[in-house]
Amino acid sequence: KISKEHTSKILSLMKQTLSYCVTQGVIKHNVLNELEYKRNKPKPIVALTELELEKLESFEFKKHSHNLVRDLYLLCCYTGLCYIDLMNFDKEKLKEIDSIKIYDCKRQKSGTEAIIPLNKKAILLFTKYNFEIPKICNQTFNK
Repeated sequence: KISKEHTSKILSLMKQTLSYCVTQGVIKHNVLNELEYKRNKPKPIVALTELELEKLESFEFKKHSHNLVRDLYLLCCYTGLCYIDLMNFDKEKLKEIDSIKIYDCKRQKSGTEAIIPLNKKAILLFTKYNFEIPKICNQTFNK
């Protein structure tokens, strides 16, 4: 009862493992080399609408931790930063150019430099936390 995508991923990992075994002389032949399997096309990315963002902004959760995650998620939406880059946020990297606040950082995953102009909503959320982003683990954030 597993999906086609999950099966394809498992077969891909098994094929890599068996190929490694062939190169190490553990086995003579990778039986999965003859196997052909097709993965589904990736699902399209669907962005939140402005109305959905506004609903999320105004919704008050009963738990403080849920409100915190909401704020962090909104910061991800408003800045384009992923979770790890948001957790690495450094207020020393904030600059102002022509009265526009920008965040100049190096993305962790790709190592590329990013210059991100901050809109009013992002600035309000950063100000709410005094430009000190509360640290939460990725598991809690995703939950």
